[in-house]
Amino acid sequence: MTEEVVRKLLTLKTETRNVDYKQTLNWANATNDQKCEIVKDILAMANTQDGGRIIIGVADSSHDLVGLDQESFDSFDTTKVNDFLRKYADPPCSCNIYKHQIDAFRVVLIDVAEFKEVPILCKTNAQSSNSGKMILRQGGLYIRTDKASSEVVSTSEEMRDLLSRSLLKKGDQLLTSIETLIKGRTIDDPGATNKAYETELQDADQFLTQKLNPIGKIRSFWELRAFPRDYSSKRIPDFATIAKFIRDSEVSLRGWNFPHTDRENASNFSKGRQSHTEFTFTYQIAEGYRAYESGLFLWRGRTFEDTYGQSAAKRVLSYSDVIYRITEMFLFLKRYYEKFAEEATLHVDLTLLDTKGRKLVSMFAKDGDLHDAYICHEDQIVFEGDYAVAQLRASDSSLARIVIRRIYELFNWNSVNESMIEGRQKELLDRRL
Repeated sequence: MTEEVVRKLLTLKTETRNVDYKQTLNWANATNDQKCEIVKDILAMANTQDGGRIIIGVADSSHDLVGLDQESFDSFDTTKVNDFLRKYADPPCSCNIYKHQIDAFRVVLIDVAEFKEVPILCKTNAQSSNSGKMILRQGGLYIRTDKASSEVVSTSEEMRDLLSRSLLKKGDQLLTSIETLIKGRTIDDPGATNKAYETELQDADQFLTQKLNPIGKIRSFWELRAFPRDYSSKRIPDFATIAKFIRDSEVSLRGWNFPHTDRENASNFSKGRQSHTEFTFTYQIAEGYRAYESGLFLWRGRTFEDTYGQSAAKRVLSYSDVIYRITEMFLFLKRYYEKFAEEATLHVDLTLLDTKGRKLVSMFAKDGDLHDAYICHEDQIVFEGDYAVAQLRASDSSLARIVIRRIYELFNWNSVNESMIEGRQKELLDRRL
């Protein structure tokens, strides 16, 4: 878990289904009640899509970074926490402990991965020694709620969602095993698309331009747009359902989710849901999306390299961020469209603007070195493809690798190692960044 990811999580300053803050805790001196409260959060995050992270050393009310004293910081150990966790988790699950010093503040991060095959049950009761209340309930299935609390599944909808994710995991494994039957599937006339989407595409472009680049100064953006080839104006029945589908499809594997929904700037519009956000972290973040009842989804976000530290004036592109970003995009598309268009074929456009003269580089310590100068000589990079949703379900990561390799080739990196790309994808998906 890199310092960069931790800083992003701290910048959020809000608890979510995937992020929880604790002000202080000393694991060595903690009561059984305190440890069981942490276990409850871990069990809930293990049953939540993309898992979650508990950050200790953040003020409860303001969510400001306050840090831990040295003794509390030293008290956390992965083995000790997992030994306690296994008393309550069935099937057994584990977490990873990461320790960082952020601007002279000591922070502990507990990283919890989503369950691999079946949801995690609590296998024994834990009753508070003070109040007598039940902290953990035997047989309980804990999840994280939209209110950022850890609760036992209490509604049929929550149970269906949890079981559905478990079944989809098994179904994805089956689809992968028969991937060769559908790989490369396209439709007969990719050029005939869908004039019905033109007005929506124009409206989405105007909205994102107005919110993210109103005076036209910024040239460098990523853009993703996708839609089912068969147009239906009411493919998704209402705005609340769109919001739920977006929320349930977000990819939260790094410190910033994709797509990001800004709580203050998300709203309905006449044909769907929209969001935009702008703020400064260690670089400037500017991104937004529109999601339509027709199934059209358009996202746009500024390239972070143009405002990142010493790289800002150098016209560069992080080769590792290309892998992570494209992999996240394809994972989101799989999750989103399987919810309402599982029989459809999607048209996907992915664009990277302002690439001429830009150089592909290593930006972070774990990236290693790129010894040659890989420079793009095209004004922009555009990738178009048509995919059956079943194809995305079976092989989203391998489809993402095709796009990643294409981007690298247009930066004149022709000798890229496929296993390197696949390895970096696995780091992302296994939450080992």
